[in-house]
Amino acid sequence: TWYIGRVVEIFSETKCKIKFLKAELDDYVWPVKDDIQIVANKFIFYGPLSIIGNYPFRLKRHEKLAIQTSYKQFKNVCNDA
Repeated sequence: TWYIGRVVEIFSETKCKIKFLKAELDDYVWPVKDDIQIVANKFIFYGPLSIIGNYPFRLKRHEKLAIQTSYKQFKNVCNDA
């Protein structure tokens, strides 16, 4: 599946640190305990992204659909490799 996050630090052309949001139905919130991970840049398949609201956050419907479409394409490329 896919997750929304904010890049907080770029280590190199291949790795970065991302702080992830938690999905709650149609809203996105910062989890109580920070979810921060080092991610290979090849797994970032969409962005930049505009979120709506101050808190909780939401996505515009067309942007969420675009993410879902991009993820399906990304997943197919990964499965073919």
